[in-house]
Amino acid sequence: QDVRLLKNPRFRRLLEARVLGHAAQNAMAYALLILVVEKSGSSVDTTLLVMAYTIPTVILGIPAGTVADLLPRRLTMATCQLLRAGVALALIYYHGDLFYIYVLAATASGIGQFFSPAESAVVPAVVRRDQLPAASSLMVLTQVLAQMGGMVALAPVLIKLIDPRAVFVACAGLFVGATFIIGWMAT
Repeated sequence: QDVRLLKNPRFRRLLEARVLGHAAQNAMAYALLILVVEKSGSSVDTTLLVMAYTIPTVILGIPAGTVADLLPRRLTMATCQLLRAGVALALIYYHGDLFYIYVLAATASGIGQFFSPAESAVVPAVVRRDQLPAASSLMVLTQVLAQMGGMVALAPVLIKLIDPRAVFVACAGLFVGATFIIGWMAT
């Protein structure tokens, strides 16, 4: 049944956009962690980075879910991916300043609070009710693959071969690619 779900073009596009967006999100987080460690060498500063990702979740979790429920899902998802691309592009310029790294990490996390509920709400709109368990398992699988792609492959390779700014350029491109796919996904 999982393979038959992939014949559904709307669900397949959702998975494709998910892979690109989550790979970019994870690569960006990895690159930020490396930057903070290189810039400061302090566990306190890495803790501040984790807090920059966590605090928006606590503050925006419920209100963002409500807002995402009120807005058109595809528009919300596409807008959030474009905003994430903007954060990635801003990191190209501000990658050397810890303050801006924390602010931009918090911004990316805050954007994610609006994106995730919209993305989750799309699944039942694009698959039949009896396909929801299989669709959920494929969503989790794509998330794991995206984590591996972003944190294990993309970010470390680009940091090693070029520098962290190359990761942010790639992330911006992936977020824009995810936006494009979302734009073609009728919901």
